[in-house]
Amino acid sequence: MTSKPRFAATVVTAAAGIVLAAGAPAGAAPADPAAASLAVQVAADGQLRARGAAVTVPIDVVCSEGAATSWLSMEVIQRAHGGEVGRAFAYLERLPCDGTMHTVELTATAQTLAFHPGAAYVTAVGSVCAPDACVNVQKAGELQLRR
Repeated sequence: MTSKPRFAATVVTAAAGIVLAAGAPAGAAPADPAAASLAVQVAADGQLRARGAAVTVPIDVVCSEGAATSWLSMEVIQRAHGGEVGRAFAYLERLPCDGTMHTVELTATAQTLAFHPGAAYVTAVGSVCAPDACVNVQKAGELQLRR
């Protein structure tokens, strides 16, 4: 099986209300185990459902174990003939936060026009909250919709 390209992951950590980019200088103290962290990767391909009435997109997520709250939302937009734009939205209320990578598939239902094979634009936004801090991550980029 070949590996599909994905948008670059973003990892952020929040401790004591301060948001820091992941990766500490050499010799730095280990991260606070109660800190919130989240990484998101959106697949480069999405699948059309029900003749374009919906779109399913795999999204890889990894978040810190013990998160008090977490969620992920997705918007897919695609230009149609005549300049009109199709839009779809999806939301997942609870992420599997255990410190390991999970692939979640979000299915977004078309709100305006049916989708068709070809290029679309996807924005995924996620949030994870630990007892003392929250982190938010947004990833956006082009997506190929396939039958």
